[in-house]
Amino acid sequence: MCRLLVQLEGQQLRHDPNPVYLGITLDRTLSYQEHLRKVAWKIQSCNNLLTKLARSSWGVVANTVGVSTLALC
Repeated sequence: MCRLLVQLEGQQLRHDPNPVYLGITLDRTLSYQEHLRKVAWKIQSCNNLLTKLARSSWGVVANTVGVSTLALC
């Protein structure tokens, strides 16, 4: 694989194999695998928080869990 070396004002620009453009992580084949991996990780962390909230024994109301779900996701 050959890389294109680009310079701007004498400084070589760094190559990024997965650049982020308008919030979307791009890859070479435009399969969005890296972007989907990042989104899945974020959703999983939100789900973990919601699971802990829903399973707590201190009397969470269903409305609180619903509002929290909308706020986090």
